[in-house]
Amino acid sequence: MAKFCVCIILFAYSAFAQEHFKNKIVEPLQKNNLYFEKAFVHTNKTTYLDDDVIWFQAYVADNNNLPSNKTTLLYVNLTDSAGQVIDSKNIFISNGIGVGEFDIANINGSGQYFIQAYTNNMRNFGDANFFIKEINVIKEPSITDKSNRNEYDIQFFPESGYLLDDTENVLGIKLLTNGSGTDFTGRIINSKNQEITRFKNEYSGLSSCKFKHTSGESYQAIIETNDTIIKLKIPDNEKRELLLSVDNSNQQQLTIELKAPEKLLQELNKHNFTLLFHQNHTIIDYFQIDPKSMINKKLEIDKQHLKNGVNTITLFKNYEPIAERKFYVDNQLNELTVTLEKDHSKNDSIVCNLKILNKNKPLKSKLSISVLPESTANFNETTTIKSAFLLTPYVTGYIENPAYYFDPKNQKRLEHLDLLLLTQGFVRYSFAEMITAFNPKPAYEFESGFKLKGAVSPLATNYLGLIAKNNTLIQKIYLKNDNSFEFNKLLLYKNDAVKISFLSPENEAFQPKNIRLNTIEKSTFPKINRYKISEPKKEPFTEKEYEEYKYYTGIRLNEITIKSKKSSKSSIRWDKLVKKHKSKVFDIGAYYEIEMPEDSRKNNELFMSFLLRNQGIRFVSWKGIENYLEASADTEAFLYVNGKLLTSLELSTLPLKMKDVEAIMKQPFKNYIKYQVFTTEQYNNDIVELFDEFILTNAYDRSKKYYTPAFNHNRPASLMEIDWKTNLTTDYNGRTAFKIAQNNATQKTIFSIQGLSEDGILISEIIVK
Repeated sequence: MAKFCVCIILFAYSAFAQEHFKNKIVEPLQKNNLYFEKAFVHTNKTTYLDDDVIWFQAYVADNNNLPSNKTTLLYVNLTDSAGQVIDSKNIFISNGIGVGEFDIANINGSGQYFIQAYTNNMRNFGDANFFIKEINVIKEPSITDKSNRNEYDIQFFPESGYLLDDTENVLGIKLLTNGSGTDFTGRIINSKNQEITRFKNEYSGLSSCKFKHTSGESYQAIIETNDTIIKLKIPDNEKRELLLSVDNSNQQQLTIELKAPEKLLQELNKHNFTLLFHQNHTIIDYFQIDPKSMINKKLEIDKQHLKNGVNTITLFKNYEPIAERKFYVDNQLNELTVTLEKDHSKNDSIVCNLKILNKNKPLKSKLSISVLPESTANFNETTTIKSAFLLTPYVTGYIENPAYYFDPKNQKRLEHLDLLLLTQGFVRYSFAEMITAFNPKPAYEFESGFKLKGAVSPLATNYLGLIAKNNTLIQKIYLKNDNSFEFNKLLLYKNDAVKISFLSPENEAFQPKNIRLNTIEKSTFPKINRYKISEPKKEPFTEKEYEEYKYYTGIRLNEITIKSKKSSKSSIRWDKLVKKHKSKVFDIGAYYEIEMPEDSRKNNELFMSFLLRNQGIRFVSWKGIENYLEASADTEAFLYVNGKLLTSLELSTLPLKMKDVEAIMKQPFKNYIKYQVFTTEQYNNDIVELFDEFILTNAYDRSKKYYTPAFNHNRPASLMEIDWKTNLTTDYNGRTAFKIAQNNATQKTIFSIQGLSEDGILISEIIVK
């Protein structure tokens, strides 16, 4: 923890007291810090018609604005103004970035709607940290409320959280009319009706004033707004000894002043006072104050030692917080350069070249860009990645148009931002409550993909596999002699199909008899591809086997070669079977077909029952460990289904019925027999043979491909869009190029650029070209 570079040292340093503060305050606050995440959602527009789609790119970062590597799942909700969820998306986040969309068809009626986004980990810090963005939907002409009744909300915020007698105080004033900031003027009078000071709205219902609070005096504010006069009593002073005052007007230095009446200075010397600098749940630095040399004097702090964004100073008296002030620091002001050039059109497109530099060095970053015509009057970006990552996670309550405070065109934005933070007044709390706020209990874990839980029975092996529809093994787990299972960190999408099977050490698969799943539903889709995880192992023939193979093959070939008569129906069938299944069984010519009685097909007889009855085969279970088929005491039988050799456990669970068998073939050797079974096309296409398939209902939402909307002359020009670009990445030269649709050549284009660099630099630019 680097110490501040203090420009004017006006206090005595006590190493003992400093160490004691560290042990008693700092270490408990840092003991169980949770990883802090924040989210931002960039939408293609801010106002939509009923046939629009809300396209978005989401960003998730940590407290240092680095792309989060802890979470791969972001919940994004579309809600109405009452907070009711209309639609919800599970967005896959990779290296802090994810994309998705909402269909306006799910919205009923015009009005204000909101995009809400959060990770599971963010829930540990309360829903005040969730990302919120307002959008507007126009479906029908809005009905104006003609009611003239206004509801006013007026609040006072003393800078330290309280007013102190006989000391100049700074008072923040906030006035909302029907929930929004409004224009007003006001003055403060004392009990003798004498005017003490005046104030007026500076921005969005925010103002401040200074006045000396005299002991024994009472004060009243008189506020005029909307032709209405409102009188309110100023809060009484509290029995405190010290005020914390901050001047943040200098870009390089922060000025701190501790104020107290002269009569209290001797009393203050009996106590220990410490200033703690922190951002959210991260401690930056701290130092002890000597009241004799520090009170009513100014201390200047180099802002380079503070963090970008909202910082907080907390004043401690004897290890309890007594005052607090938030302030904003921007150490990256004017360090970022974003340039965009449009090339001449190629076909129906325009090529745009974007370059981003930070401190004149190329910046590697990920971006999303909304491309709109300049006539888009309804474009109003009220939230940006800067407001979402540098401001809103560190303040309480709703902020009206937070993007205003980060737009360089607003010359007084930093002054107004300090005014906003002044109204984040100190609410008295104990050190124990501060520890709880710094270290919330981790009730919600990081989500790196989805979980799939359930149980299988009976337990055939200790290995269980999760398999994709294309028969790719997704994950293999060890069950530890437990019927319950849990697959973790699954990158799967809604409506994906998966299969669950026991696995042998060689990854041969066979179906559990009973499967119970907690989070997905069994598929009702009629068509399910049969499962085949691996081809049967082909061992080379021994010399003895080769001679047997030649013998039996030779007979078959000789018969085919010698016969020159017209082919019979049986030989035509045989030729078709050989041609059809040769790719599955390379030596199919060495087999001969077994006749299947018609009654075995009609009675839904199981194939295994037919085989045992018709061929005189015995099913043997050796010591309950291994199953096999026996033709005689010294002859074993091997069963293949569509070219795949069945394992020991598959023999006992094969659900195949005779009505689904196309052909049965047999190839005898001296000491063993091979049976090849081929199933019908209907069975192959429509019925699960060895594995049940399940459809995921709780997984990631697969994003759709953005389509550029066709020009519509009936569509209001103010609501048109040109293009929407996601997943853009600048290279190590800080450059990227992209194409946009050709629009009216005489009209300029708005490019709303939002992004995040790999080292935590935030990009938020609006360029008109």
